Amino acid sequence: MQGNGTFTVAEVFRVNATNYNQAPLWLTGTSASTNTLVDFSYVGNPVGPLELDWTNSAQFPTNKWKYLSAFTPTTGSWYFVACTVKANGATPIAHMWTGIGGSLVDVIAGVSRTQTGTATQTPNVGTSPLRLGGDSGNTHHTNASYAGLFVYSRELGRPEVELMYRTVKAKMAARGVTLQ
Repeated sequence: MQGNGTFTVAEVFRVNATNYNQAPLWLTGTSASTNTLVDFSYVGNPVGPLELDWTNSAQFPTNKWKYLSAFTPTTGSWYFVACTVKANGATPIAHMWTGIGGSLVDVIAGVSRTQTGTATQTPNVGTSPLRLGGDSGNTHHTNASYAGLFVYSRELGRPEVELMYRTVKAKMAARGVTLQ
């Protein structure tokens, strides 16, 4: 997930409660003066829409390029979300496949990548571990539970994501947990 990379990160999570500030459900990269971090988070307090962004700070991300969905997870419900990104020069091609009511929906289909502040357009993710539920400065945390995480060094296609979603949904149901 370094540089202008191609990758997929899929996870099963539940937002347990609202948060003080936007905190990533996952992130990688380093906080620096350039566009060196990618994160997947929900916006606002209370919980708002899901967002995939490239920024220079996970703490107060004002300079970023983002895909902002119109989908807001319901606190207390379990979700499957797969973010797929394909390197494409200055503008990556991204999908945010989300399980909603038993169907897989790309909640950023038709959404343009937009700029806030003065972030560098070409994604340039710095080397760093993948973090769950916290920012790179370890000052903000997401109040969420995680039931699965899948990381790929390539963009998965819809059929692969669909198979993963159906499999995880069936496994969660066998344990008495409803996955949206």
